[in-house]
Amino acid sequence: MVLGVLRAPDQDVLFLRDGSRLAGRLAQEHLDLHTVHGELRLPVSAVAALDLADDRAGLSVVITDWGDRFTGFLAGTHFHFQAAGDTPPREVRHATLLKAVRRLTPSVGEPSDPRVRVRLRNGDFFTGQLLTDRFRVQTTGAEVRWAAGTIGRVTFPHSGQPGARLEWVRGETVSAQPVEEDLEFRLGWRASWRVYAGRVDAMVAGEGAALPADWVAQIGGSPDSGTGANSAAGGPDPAVVARAGMVWIPPGIFTMGSPPDERERDLDEGPLTQVVLPEGFWIGQHEVTQAEYLALMGTNPSHHEGQALHPVEKVSWQDAADYGRRLTALERQAGNLPEGYAYRLPTEAEWEYACRGGTTTRFNFGDDADAALIRDHAWFSRNAESATHPVGTRKPNAWGLFDVHGNVLEWCLDGWRSRLPGGQVTNVAVAPTGTLRAVRGGSWLYEARHARSANRDSYGVLVRCSDLGFRVVLARDVEPSGVSPGY
Repeated sequence: MVLGVLRAPDQDVLFLRDGSRLAGRLAQEHLDLHTVHGELRLPVSAVAALDLADDRAGLSVVITDWGDRFTGFLAGTHFHFQAAGDTPPREVRHATLLKAVRRLTPSVGEPSDPRVRVRLRNGDFFTGQLLTDRFRVQTTGAEVRWAAGTIGRVTFPHSGQPGARLEWVRGETVSAQPVEEDLEFRLGWRASWRVYAGRVDAMVAGEGAALPADWVAQIGGSPDSGTGANSAAGGPDPAVVARAGMVWIPPGIFTMGSPPDERERDLDEGPLTQVVLPEGFWIGQHEVTQAEYLALMGTNPSHHEGQALHPVEKVSWQDAADYGRRLTALERQAGNLPEGYAYRLPTEAEWEYACRGGTTTRFNFGDDADAALIRDHAWFSRNAESATHPVGTRKPNAWGLFDVHGNVLEWCLDGWRSRLPGGQVTNVAVAPTGTLRAVRGGSWLYEARHARSANRDSYGVLVRCSDLGFRVVLARDVEPSGVSPGY
């Protein structure tokens, strides 16, 4: 997964700003990217995805098959794209695209040992081989080399000068200076690249294949194998065939709710509660769209109707539950679901666990106290222009989920409780004692504070609102009416 999209084995996909998609093949050999560090030529065969959503600055983000992230300006104005039936390839203007996700291809090579993970001051990062690896210790004048295997980490001061602090693998630290001002690296596709040392933040010995969690978050990938997502104990049941667009969420433990000092918190977000999720589950990558709802249910109740890729809204809790039951019956008939599994609404705990994606901050992209970043991650009252928007057009969280902040509120399976239980509980659906059901996630109608990861709300089971929709999970079949209250 990259940019929140599962890569196809046989086609590249372009996501256009008007909500449409093109499937086919990027029909060019190279992408030329002008970065603050100099020109970078990337073979298309080494590219995993491109993020072109920042149309204000015109910056593009290129992500490689090794999880590298490079930001800059793409040369030219168009891509050559070969869609099915196109002869010759069509020209697709860069400015019309949100992102492009390339097919899965055999690796074109691996960085040579000794590997180093490099984070740059502008937030980009990459893995490669350090070629100019000599440093001079300031106190003794002795020269040491990265290749000798004694250096585990190098950090550079924020002054922009090329001085460095070396951390030996045995624990000691010393001040040093790169022998050359520019550091040269061999990247995954064997190209050499020189970067001014003053623009490097840190370099770490790149042991193991799994990417750091913060790198995964910034490239919109799925959790690495170290989280248990692909392990035998915590992986998905091989007897279950999930529908396209479902993302596997690994089992785990997380803290539900918000701490007393969280800015703009509400009292119903406490007390802090440790929730154990002993089993993983699949969850929709995005909210159920109008097109998906119409195809299964035969109706489209949305106020903002006629927008196929917008989330369906004006659905009651009962409507959403019926959608899950009908989808379950269809998939069981197709042989994709064994007994005991069902498509249903998420429990509140499942929803918050998936929304956070391993984070503990106000939003899954940070605390964002001045609401400076949320515009890139959510449709809310200050950027939505009083309407829903196509799903997947804001940045995803670390687990590849879109619109968990904003666009439309999302029904949960649980009956409403005005407080969390505290202590430690196991994931359950809260049995209803009245007509209220839990909703999560904020919407186009509300301010940013209502889109926080811990924010909770409730609506009557039959209520239909133009900012209220849902997403489904695929998990063990439970009904709130048949589960002990738990909270």
